Amino acid sequence: MPIGDILLQYRQLLPKGKFRGWPEFMPDIKQLIDLNFVCMALVMILVFGVVSIGISYAFLIFILRSLREHGIMKAMGVMPVDTALLITTQIGLLILFAATMRVLAGVTAVAFFSQSGIDLSALTSHNQYFSASGRGHVRALSDISFSVAESQSFVLAG
Repeated sequence: MPIGDILLQYRQLLPKGKFRGWPEFMPDIKQLIDLNFVCMALVMILVFGVVSIGISYAFLIFILRSLREHGIMKAMGVMPVDTALLITTQIGLLILFAATMRVLAGVTAVAFFSQSGIDLSALTSHNQYFSASGRGHVRALSDISFSVAESQSFVLAG
């Protein structure tokens, strides 16, 4: 239920009361949340763009590199279905290998950073709404490393 509807219900129950939502009390927090949303959207667009271009380029290079071999197989009488199966199998094995390597790299990074932490004090020490504890420890990054492995395995396949 949106905060406006909740405030409306309270105002109807207690007409003499003065009810305000948290964005009215702390507009700078709302501004930080909106800024974070916009920045994350821009970063996601950039990352997806770079990854999609990398995937397309990797598969294009893979196919063009073996174009002569596929032509020779076609001249020898290999059926197009068999050629497609060969390409699909090669790409699948490359993706599986790349994903395995990325998961191992992610697990290694999580193991390292969970011991030493990541120092974010330079980024958060001047803002009153961030804690100034200094070190943030990596937690539950195995899911993130697996997601990164899935998205980057296509790039490494080429």
